[in-house]
Amino acid sequence: MEDLVKKKTIRLVSFIYFATALLFLINEIFKINPLLSYFGLLRLILLQILYIYSSSKRNYLFIGVILFVIISNFFFQNKVKSFLVYGLIAYLINRLLSLILVYKTISKKRIIPILIATFPFLFFYLYVIFLIDDFYNLNFLMLISNAVLMSILGGLALSNYYLENNEVSNKNYFLLITIILFVMQNLIFTLQKYYTLEKLFEPINIVLNTSSLYIFYRYIILSEESNNN
Repeated sequence: MEDLVKKKTIRLVSFIYFATALLFLINEIFKINPLLSYFGLLRLILLQILYIYSSSKRNYLFIGVILFVIISNFFFQNKVKSFLVYGLIAYLINRLLSLILVYKTISKKRIIPILIATFPFLFFYLYVIFLIDDFYNLNFLMLISNAVLMSILGGLALSNYYLENNEVSNKNYFLLITIILFVMQNLIFTLQKYYTLEKLFEPINIVLNTSSLYIFYRYIILSEESNNN
């Protein structure tokens, strides 16, 4: 009975999470009410609550990941240029924690496959970053750091997916999809902030962000369940 109540509660909070994200998306497109812009932060807080409630053994690294997503989103949401640097710092910490978390949760850690799988991601990131005009500034250095972290993350996810059972039902499928969405989100972010295409790409960014974080949450829960078994 207790498990049934927990499952229903998880479904309810998950529904509210996506409903909140949908309202945030609609407001971003049609500019209905400025207060609805805070739904972007609310959905992240809901995801944090969802994980803490769902998890049988809470992983404080994942809690830290979501916390720094909340912080970075707060700074990015405020359209102040100086806040971009603070947002990038929080975003960088988030990616570092994500890398440590993924490294700890995967079982296959072979250096050569990881390096081979990392290079395509790194090449893609560097190609996009070197298109930016502001070549030697703090933001650029942070983007390079983020590119390295995300490339290693991609290498870990891709190599682990192929080294382990790559069935769709496997938790590594969720990790791979998460990283692909993260990469797409990073590309959108770069286009937004450096090529003044925010109005066009922000709705896409919201969809990618909402989806990737929820799938990442599911991956962590599945990892915890497999460890318990």
